[in-house]
Amino acid sequence: MLKDAILIVSMEGLMPAFEHLKKIRASVSQQMPELNRRQLFEDFEGRLWHAYKDLAQKAAKRMEPEMGFLFHRQDAQFEAGLLVWAKKRPTHAQALAPYFRKQRSEWQEGLREFRNYLEHKDDRDPKAFAGRYDPMHSEKLFDSVWRAIGDILAFLVSQHFPPGTLLQEIPPEERNPQWPRRFRFQVKGITY
Repeated sequence: MLKDAILIVSMEGLMPAFEHLKKIRASVSQQMPELNRRQLFEDFEGRLWHAYKDLAQKAAKRMEPEMGFLFHRQDAQFEAGLLVWAKKRPTHAQALAPYFRKQRSEWQEGLREFRNYLEHKDDRDPKAFAGRYDPMHSEKLFDSVWRAIGDILAFLVSQHFPPGTLLQEIPPEERNPQWPRRFRFQVKGITY
């Protein structure tokens, strides 16, 4: 069931990653061995990658099987999948292709490379990943990944609404701080 898949993205992916982020935040004011400190960042990025690559992909493919192209490692596979999807949904593809490419270049590729480096310990210089051990980097990365997952899944869900029903992002200045919803519905001109 789709609702279950989306819930799993939150419960098994984003929430554990956020718990690791909280440990990173707390570590800033703590004395600890360097290997332990580095492990916090590595665990965090591993959980975040799992939330995006494994769990969000499963949820996305339940709604739109062709969306697997978003998660491809190779740019050629991504572009080929985007082209196939564009034939099915040309208007959406034209609007969303720049967004998808931006996500790949801004954070997805770096997260994938770091995760692969940690898993396979290839011959790359570890200094190439020094920036991954910065708390500010982790904050920005978490924000980028959870927003991308939200954007992608919200878009895909909205494709299955009845005609005349839209999903809109609530501008930040209009959000209720007591109930911080990010999206609202509009049905035949009436906003909910």
